[in-house]
Amino acid sequence: MFHGSPVPTVIVVSALPRNVILAGVTLILAIIAVHLYEARQNYRNALARSEAAVRSLGVVLADETARRFQEVEPALAEFSMSADTPSVAAGTQLSAQGSLRDRVAHMPLIRSAAIVGADGRLRASIGDAQWVGDWSGNDAFLHAAHTTRESPDTGGVALSRGLFGHDGAFSGIIVARVELDYVGRLCTALNVAPDVVVRVVRDDGAVLSRFPTAVADDVHDAGADHRSSRPTMGQPTMGQPKGVLKASFGAGDERTTVVRSPVPRYPLTIEVAAPMTRVLANWRNDELSGVARTSAIVLFTAILLAALVAALRQQERSDRRRRRLEKQWRQTVQAESLGMFAASITHDFNNVLGAIVGYGELALDELPEDSPARIQIQRLLTASDRARELVRRVLTFDLRRGTRNAHLDIGPITREVLDQIRATLPAQIAIRLQDSEALQPIRGDATEVHQVVMNICSNAVRAMPAGGNLAVTVENVVIHRRQSASVGELTPGQWVRLSITDSGVGMSPALLAMIFEPFSSTKDVEHGTGIGLAVVKNIVGSMRGAITVASEVGVGSTFSLYWPAVAREEIADANAAAVAARGSGQIIMIVDDDLALVEITEELLAALGYEPVGFTDPARALEALRENPSGYDALISDQQMSTTMRGTDLARAARTVCTDLPIVLITGHRDAHLKARAEAAGVREILDKPLRSEQLREVLARILAAR
Repeated sequence: MFHGSPVPTVIVVSALPRNVILAGVTLILAIIAVHLYEARQNYRNALARSEAAVRSLGVVLADETARRFQEVEPALAEFSMSADTPSVAAGTQLSAQGSLRDRVAHMPLIRSAAIVGADGRLRASIGDAQWVGDWSGNDAFLHAAHTTRESPDTGGVALSRGLFGHDGAFSGIIVARVELDYVGRLCTALNVAPDVVVRVVRDDGAVLSRFPTAVADDVHDAGADHRSSRPTMGQPTMGQPKGVLKASFGAGDERTTVVRSPVPRYPLTIEVAAPMTRVLANWRNDELSGVARTSAIVLFTAILLAALVAALRQQERSDRRRRRLEKQWRQTVQAESLGMFAASITHDFNNVLGAIVGYGELALDELPEDSPARIQIQRLLTASDRARELVRRVLTFDLRRGTRNAHLDIGPITREVLDQIRATLPAQIAIRLQDSEALQPIRGDATEVHQVVMNICSNAVRAMPAGGNLAVTVENVVIHRRQSASVGELTPGQWVRLSITDSGVGMSPALLAMIFEPFSSTKDVEHGTGIGLAVVKNIVGSMRGAITVASEVGVGSTFSLYWPAVAREEIADANAAAVAARGSGQIIMIVDDDLALVEITEELLAALGYEPVGFTDPARALEALRENPSGYDALISDQQMSTTMRGTDLARAARTVCTDLPIVLITGHRDAHLKARAEAAGVREILDKPLRSEQLREVLARILAAR
């Protein structure tokens, strides 16, 4: 309903909670990333430690194997260099058997031995010599060592040495078999875990020994024949490199860590395999603890982050509430300043206006019905009424003011306002009214309700410079839940709603936020001062009502005004019987510090048939009342007087002298507490300045009849 360019506003939205959430999520991700990095490093370290342990075991076994073989070789060399070696190799089996037993049988490392002649035939043997086989046709006798295996269960290493005569002619070989059962005993002594697999492998891939013995061989070198029993010769290997091979053998498809350690100078390799479950067992335990620790840290961080964000949002809400209260406080201070200014001038202005109205009514009563002066005096009284309403409009800025609340129906008030607007309405604007015959009454001041409806309807008309529609709806509504509003608050219960909708220019959200502030307007100076909606806000607020506003630029605006409904009841019109009543000489005491008002009130009362007695000093009036308590039928006193005694003070003192004396209080400005103070002092009625003769006649007739 406002029009023109909206006042620019800056809306500041705090980004602190959002930044804190972002920082907290980043911190949590960093904690997780650090944990994953440490887990990766620990995984690598676990593999490295396991590999080192497995390699150490392989090296120990390889060195032990080489040591055992090196103990056998000197005995074979000594046998081959003895003087009778050729004769042994070429002699009878009995002589060769005895010579072999005497030379090598005493060595505990040699489990069996044999002498093979130059023709490849067995000459002599001790122990089980079935593994020797037939060497005929084999030209590899000159080599120092070879390995062979008859079956997977009887593996061993055979060391050989050539036999030569004094003339250097080849006469055969001596072969000694070294069993590898020491591998199992050594692994048991070293407390090697049962799931760690140890194998002694020949260069051709044949497995000569294993620990534990129940483990099957699943992996072997390409091209190796595990079942070959053909003896082969070869030079001893020296310094073969050691390496790590990740493979799978001895445990199905389970991943293992395999370390191969070559036996120095011999064509053998020690393979040690540890399953990954054992390698990573400690790592998994550590990681479970690490995951629990990291999860606890992440959970604690998340809880702390949530608490911090909640605190920041609560602080933000508190700041918004504080800013809203500060804004309301500033508006209240502005309104109170205006109210104090208005109250300071209305008392004296009403005194002047009272004299004008009083003397005008007296002059009107003295003139005959056909006197031309009656028209001028009537216009004077009409102008006084407009001045009176102007004063009341100014007083709406005083939040401490009091009102003359009564039961009223806003339907007739709305129709009266629209009838007044139609007189000056442009032809291109159409008005549509929809009201109900069964409207519930409200409690308020009819003049102020009229002012509210007139103000909003006038704004709606101004918001449609090119024409449009003005729709007004009055209806009963039921509010089921508490709702916030632009002004006031809607609580559950019965309400009367007045909706005023225009098809005008509408308002932006920025403008909606400021329309109820005093002196806030986008209209030109000659079209408004910006106090209209501030007056509406004060009036509706004082009546415990509420206002909601909905508007869209280019579409229009809707103002919905709510008043609490009161139960309809039969209210007897006590004034009906007193309209025509007149006084019959009753003595009325008048107290006012303004002599002119005392005189005009005396003349009005005299014209109504009463006997007035005026005082300008309340102390003197109280003294006269004490001198003659039964000499006065009623007391009319001004509330605000320049003396130290106010009207309520005088009334309280007068009631101590005459307890049943009817007292009427006159005021130029009602504050919110005046009614309570007046009732406590024994005041029967409160009248507003300027006084009208009809008011005096009705009130005096009513209170005197009650006495």
